[in-house]
Amino acid sequence: MANDILVYDDFFSDTDLNQIIGYVSRDRWFYGHGTYTPDQPEYKGSTPFWGMYLEKHTFFTEYLLNIIQQKLNKKFSLYTVYANGHTFGTKGEFHQDWYTPEGKTFLLYLNDWNDEWGGSTIFKVNDTYSHVYPAKNRVVYFPGEIYHCADATNREFNGLRITLAWKLISE
Repeated sequence: MANDILVYDDFFSDTDLNQIIGYVSRDRWFYGHGTYTPDQPEYKGSTPFWGMYLEKHTFFTEYLLNIIQQKLNKKFSLYTVYANGHTFGTKGEFHQDWYTPEGKTFLLYLNDWNDEWGGSTIFKVNDTYSHVYPAKNRVVYFPGEIYHCADATNREFNGLRITLAWKLISE
């Protein structure tokens, strides 16, 4: 299953990436987002972090989803799409996004990044851990059954580590 974690750099065009960054730079963030799964669709008790809902915006739900489908050469139904934001000291909890093989996660990183800041996405397959570090316009696409979490950033990073997550169902 670890071989199913796919990383793509420079996934979106500069024009699309700039529009994505422009949108998430607006004042629509809220604090209190948390880890959730299909059987627990609302935040309930996990460590809170920043979030922004995007599922009402066709730019994310249709336009970008079409690009994702074309580039991956796959057809998906969209379950949801949202932005995650982590500041120093906020670490995600290991979780699965799906419990069935049809569920996939497509995660886009939006920050310029220095790996010394930490902030990787940690994947746990059996007892083996692997890390994908953020890089602007890097994507990690993986089966939602894989346990994963956002690692905390260190004090040297003084911004908001931003990812966009599309939760997808293979057709």
